[in-house]
Amino acid sequence: MPRTILISILFIVSVLFAVGAALMSLALGKEGYDFQSIPTLLIFSLILLLIMIFWFYISRKTADQSVRMMAWSALLLVCIPFILIIFIIGTFFYGDWLGRYQSTQTSISHYQESFIRWAGFSYPTGLRVEISLSTPFADDTRQTTGFSPPMIWMGPPVPSTAPAKLYFSLQRGSLQMAASQPSLAVLKAVSFSKENQPKPQLSAGNAQVVFYLYPGVIEYLENENAFCTYSAGKGDIYSSGKLPDHDALGSQLNSIWFYAGRTEVDLSAQMTHVLQQSSQLENNPALWINMHRQFSDEQLLQKGYHSCVLSQRTHCFCR
Repeated sequence: MPRTILISILFIVSVLFAVGAALMSLALGKEGYDFQSIPTLLIFSLILLLIMIFWFYISRKTADQSVRMMAWSALLLVCIPFILIIFIIGTFFYGDWLGRYQSTQTSISHYQESFIRWAGFSYPTGLRVEISLSTPFADDTRQTTGFSPPMIWMGPPVPSTAPAKLYFSLQRGSLQMAASQPSLAVLKAVSFSKENQPKPQLSAGNAQVVFYLYPGVIEYLENENAFCTYSAGKGDIYSSGKLPDHDALGSQLNSIWFYAGRTEVDLSAQMTHVLQQSSQLENNPALWINMHRQFSDEQLLQKGYHSCVLSQRTHCFCR
């Protein structure tokens, strides 16, 4: 095969790979990326670097002006996605470092909780949590939507994984630490609720936030007289009236909580500490279990609720 044809084929392959790498980088930049994306980005950046070294070598060794022009064109085209990927990797590690730093600089200066009670229920139906934070990221008063509502459970602490990823992967209001362990009931904000969470109040160095947390089995909430729960398909720990044996799992509270603004700040340790020090639910598994058990289908029907349809959801209860 003539040398020029081979160089032309390699040029086309290099351009196609560069375009693919650029599209992947733009997609990750738009959809978000985490630690699992970094190995892929590093592999792409290494391949792009090798391609650039190859074309730089060709440009220095060839005397053919057309080949030299092709080499410099390929070098320029490949350099663009390489710089983009390096920028993404650098931004990620800087954001990760900044988030960890801000986490160490953040403390909870005030915590207050009160039970949410509904008529006809013997036990609290939720928890109102009011928190004041001393934190550096509160200086950016535009970031008023970065606080994700905390998620609380009674049982072992969360594994050392990215809290945000675990937070968003939780399904049907239950948490499973490992395949060998049963699912744990959680208190969390209702995903679809007409009772909106209050907006955070931010000032220089301080943040005040309020959250309304309910048993995770509640999928949709209009008010205490109209709500939907997850069906038995994935919520059977509730529909059957069964909950894990807390004598085996422990009676300490644990939580996931983070702030996602310009950076992701893990607040789980601070939240867990204050819960274990101040919450009325700490070391009270009987109350915890009864709070969740009263939302089983059987108990809701006994309380005067009847099946209804809300917002096209069918596993709902009204009274």
